[in-house]
Amino acid sequence: LDIRFLDSEVAYNDVLQGRCELALITLSPHHVEHLESVKVWQDDLIFVAAPEHPLSQKKHISLQDLSEHPAVFPGSQTFTSKIALKLFADAKLTPNISMHTNYMETIKMMVSIGLAWSVLPRTMLDEELVELDMPHIQLSRDLGYIVHKERTLSNAANAFMRLLSELSC
Repeated sequence: LDIRFLDSEVAYNDVLQGRCELALITLSPHHVEHLESVKVWQDDLIFVAAPEHPLSQKKHISLQDLSEHPAVFPGSQTFTSKIALKLFADAKLTPNISMHTNYMETIKMMVSIGLAWSVLPRTMLDEELVELDMPHIQLSRDLGYIVHKERTLSNAANAFMRLLSELSC
């Protein structure tokens, strides 16, 4: 296997254009005719802040509360960002995004030093972050792989897909 680390959206386009035969990505919420998407697992997303951040001291935080404080978000074109932004748009609110970056570890570091709040995968929660109390709000993204339906896959890609199918939810 030739493994490359790309943003999900870039890998998505590379499979569509034939530059990659398979991509393990955050799956797009929109169906594309020539691509087959296979969900392998669900990644729960949570709102987080530093333990000393003012939001961490509140019980039952609302989207309005979040929108009043600076946020660091995944890149604006990422599927993860779009999932969170839709939540705010549905509530007719706009988060106060002070910065975007595609690197989750960078977001985590910026949040952990108190610069902002953010939305991150639950798996990144540790003692440096506090999950914000957001009753009745559940966010997640689907992670899995995509292949082009009209292209023949290599033996390596087929073997990798078999391994992934053993992990599927």
